Amino acid sequence: MKKRSTLFRTLRLAVLFTLLGLAALLYLWNRNIDPRFYRFLETRPGAGLARVMGWDHTFNLPPLDLPESEMTEEELAIKRELEARVLAEQPTHELTLRTGQTLRGSLVSETAHAVTFREQYGAAGELAVTIRRERVQQIVPLDLPIPRVYYRDVLFQKEFPSFVLYRRPPYTIVTDESFFRVEHSIRILERMHRDFLYLFEPVIVQPERGENIQVLFFSDENAYSRYQRAHAPRMESSSGFYSPQLDRLVIFNQISSAQLREARERMDLQERAFRRTATDPEALEALAAWRRDTERNLQRYAEEQTQFTLRHEGAHQLFFTYGVHSTHQAENTWLVEGLAVFCEASRVGLREPDRVSTVKGHARDETLIPLAELLASRSPRGFFVYGGAERVSLAYAQSWSIVHFLMQPQYREGFFDFIRFVRDPANVQAVATRPQIELLAEFLSMSPESFERLWREYIMIRL
Repeated sequence: MKKRSTLFRTLRLAVLFTLLGLAALLYLWNRNIDPRFYRFLETRPGAGLARVMGWDHTFNLPPLDLPESEMTEEELAIKRELEARVLAEQPTHELTLRTGQTLRGSLVSETAHAVTFREQYGAAGELAVTIRRERVQQIVPLDLPIPRVYYRDVLFQKEFPSFVLYRRPPYTIVTDESFFRVEHSIRILERMHRDFLYLFEPVIVQPERGENIQVLFFSDENAYSRYQRAHAPRMESSSGFYSPQLDRLVIFNQISSAQLREARERMDLQERAFRRTATDPEALEALAAWRRDTERNLQRYAEEQTQFTLRHEGAHQLFFTYGVHSTHQAENTWLVEGLAVFCEASRVGLREPDRVSTVKGHARDETLIPLAELLASRSPRGFFVYGGAERVSLAYAQSWSIVHFLMQPQYREGFFDFIRFVRDPANVQAVATRPQIELLAEFLSMSPESFERLWREYIMIRL
C-alpha cells in the first residue's frame, strides 16, 4: 500500500513538473513572440487556453455573407438602405477632359456648346458642373456591375450607424469624413491594390477575401484615439493601423489633427506679430504671401502623412488579407515591414530616394545593422527595439532595400518560395529555430556570405 501511494505521488509530481515545464515554455514563446506559440493557439487545446488566459489572437471574423433569411429585421433594413444608396451612386458615364482628368457620374444634358455632368456622392450629396464643349475630349457610357452589399458591410454600418458607408470594390469604406477628402484616399488604395495583385499574385492563397476589404476612416481625432486604444494600444503615436484580428484598416485624417491646429495657431501668432511692423502695401502683400505658402505647406504635410500611413498600413492589410502572411506570425519583422515599405511609393516597388540615401550612407560609414541580426529580429515593439529614431529609420530602410533586392527577377522566385515556406504551419519548427539569414540564402541557392555580398553590391551600385 505504501509503495502504491509513493508511486501515485511520483506520477502526480511528474505530471505537475511536465505541466510547469510546458507553462514555462509557453511563457517564453509568448514573450519572444515565437511562431510556435501562435501556432499552438490555433490548435483546440491552445484555443481553450487562450480563452482562459484572455489571449486575443484568434481571427473570429464574421462570414462575408449570410442568407437574408438568417438576418435580423434590423440587419435586413440596413442592407436594403445600403443597396439603394449604392445603386444611386452608380456612375453611368465617364467624361474625360482634354487635360486628361476623368470624371465619373451621370450625363444631365449636352448641347453643341456645353455639357452638364453630375457626380453623385450618396449621403454627402451631389455635384453638377457645366463644362464647355471644347474642354471635353470624350464621354463614354459605362456598363458597370452594381457593387454587391455583403453581410459584413451590414455589420460594419451597424457598428458605426452615424458614419457613411461607401462600396468601392474591393474596398468598403465607413467614414465620418467628407467624401471629397475620402475619394482621393480610395484612389490611392485602388492603385496600390492593382499593383499588389500584379506583383504578388503568385503568393496569394486567399483571393476570395479580396471581395470585401474594410477601411474605417476617422476625421475626429478623439474618436480615432479611443478606437486605437481599444484595438491597437501599442500604436498610440500612430495616425493609422491595420488590425489582423479585425481585418480592418483604420485611418485618421491628419488634416483634422490637433498638431495641425496648434501649427495654425502658431502661424496666427506670428502673423499678428509681423503685422505690427508691416505698414506699407509691399510688406502687407509679402505677409499675405507668407500666410498662403505656410498654410499650403501645412496642408500638404498633413495630406502626405495621411497618404504615407494609408499606403504603409494598407499594404499590411493586403498581405494579411490575401494570405501572403501567416496567421501564426511566422514572419520576422524585416519581412513584414520590408514588404509594407516596398508598397509605400506612388507605384509599388518604385525607388525611394530617402530610403536609398539612408542605406547608402550607413553602408559607406559601416554602420548598417548586421544583416543576420536584422533578419533574426522579433519583438512586440517591432523595429522600435532598436531605440533611437535614426536606428529605427535605418531598420525600415534596410528592410526595404532587402525586399527591393529580392524582388528583382533573378531572385523573386526563390524569395516567393521562402515566403511560402515561412507561412506553412508544417515548417514552424524550422522557421523558429534556424537562423533566418541561412534559411533565406538557401532558397536563393547561395551561401549567407554570398547573399550579403550581392545585397551590398546592389544597394551601392544599382539602387
